[in-house]
Formats: sequence, structure tokens, C-alpha cells
Amino acid sequence: MTVVDSERSSLRVTVIGPDEDVQEHVTETRSLGELTVETVMSYYPSTTHRFDELTDRQQEVLVTAYEQGYYDIPRNATYEDIAAELDCSASSVGQILRRTEATLVTATVLDRRLDS
Repeated sequence: MTVVDSERSSLRVTVIGPDEDVQEHVTETRSLGELTVETVMSYYPSTTHRFDELTDRQQEVLVTAYEQGYYDIPRNATYEDIAAELDCSASSVGQILRRTEATLVTATVLDRRLDS
């Protein structure tokens, strides 16, 4: 977003990346003039991105399983409980959850290897 007034202009920029790259960008930008850093926070792009890559049905089953307590310790829901909520078979729930989990676990492990 750019904000311009009659005496000076300013620019608001969001910078996302590894800490070293962001710090380098801030240092370079400071040489251009006044710089105010408003917020610094952690950002985990793969988390949301991975969920968005799931099909609508995978998202629905995963969220329902979570809300029903399937991932609680101890487990508070079964495939049958989730299936009853979604009006489908328990075997469908199992198949969808296994595919979903495989997708998320694979992506997580690969992301970790890339970060190392």
C-alpha cells in the first residue's frame, strides 16, 4: 500500500523470508532514507499452504476428525463417529484420512529436509 501526501511519500512493505535475507533487505532499505519496522513475527508458509493443497473433501474430513477428537490423546473418536457426522462410510473416512495424512507427513518431512 502506498500513502502519498503533499510533502512526502511513504511505502508500506511486507517482507517474508529467512531471517538473514530479511535483515539484509532492511539494511539495504535503511540506506534509502527513514525506515520504521512495524512488526516482526514468525511465518510458517507451508502450514497453511499444505492445508490449501488438500481437496475440499480431504479438508472436510480432516477438520471433522480433529473436531470429533480423533487426534486427541487418548483418541476420542473413531472412523465410525466421523462417518456418522459426514454421512458416509467408515471405510471412506479411513481411506481419506490415510491419504490426507500421507500428503501432510510427506510434505512436512520434505520441507524439513530442505530447511536443513
